Amino acid sequence: MKFTTEYFWDCECDNHYIHPKTEEKCNECGFYHHEMPDSRTEEVIMMLKGEINWAEALSYAEKHHTLDITEDPADKDDRLYKEEQDHIAMEKAKENK
Repeated sequence: MKFTTEYFWDCECDNHYIHPKTEEKCNECGFYHHEMPDSRTEEVIMMLKGEINWAEALSYAEKHHTLDITEDPADKDDRLYKEEQDHIAMEKAKENK
């Protein structure tokens, strides 16, 4: 059985297909998140671990300033949570410059 997460969705692109739910539309293939399935949890974890390029998958959200990761840290691996928080802090620092 494959588990999915309500925080990410998959578009129809061959690459960069994992999007955060805060990003409503993929600008490449044109699909909206409400038209597409939630991402597989296993693939999101792979993305967060670097096995799927995290920076590439978030590039669309960063361009449109829609990145908002607010998942409960108690439900995540501590290392992955710290990486997310570091990424968010870097993005906030960029915005404040």
